[in-house]
Amino acid sequence: MFAQILGGMQSRRGEESAKLLGGTEDKAFKRRPSYISALSSPRLENCLQENGIKSLIFVGMSTPGCVLKTALSASDAEFVASVISDGCADSNQGWHEFLLGDVLNDRGYVAPSDEFKDGYERAQEKGSSSISLS
Repeated sequence: MFAQILGGMQSRRGEESAKLLGGTEDKAFKRRPSYISALSSPRLENCLQENGIKSLIFVGMSTPGCVLKTALSASDAEFVASVISDGCADSNQGWHEFLLGDVLNDRGYVAPSDEFKDGYERAQEKGSSSISLS
């Protein structure tokens, strides 16, 4: 699965580091109260693009609310969207499972945290410090 995520990074916008960024200044963005997607926050999408961010990892409460809307918005904006399935929840387990398995999995990547972590670590062990288009 992680190989697919790396492939998605390659096909979206060129090169992106396959390591977590550190040492950057934290920026606060406020979501407009009437919007559900975090990407509706003024200037957030521009900030991500200006900093070369091409892939986003999602966790959160309300799978059919904030997680769904933000992940779909990210996919529409051509970010690689990955959802950590055991990092999300909803009071309706059936709805939660349907969205993860049939909706979000069709627009991005969905995996439990241990699988995602293992794939990330395997990519790091192979020396994948960056991904370049061929």
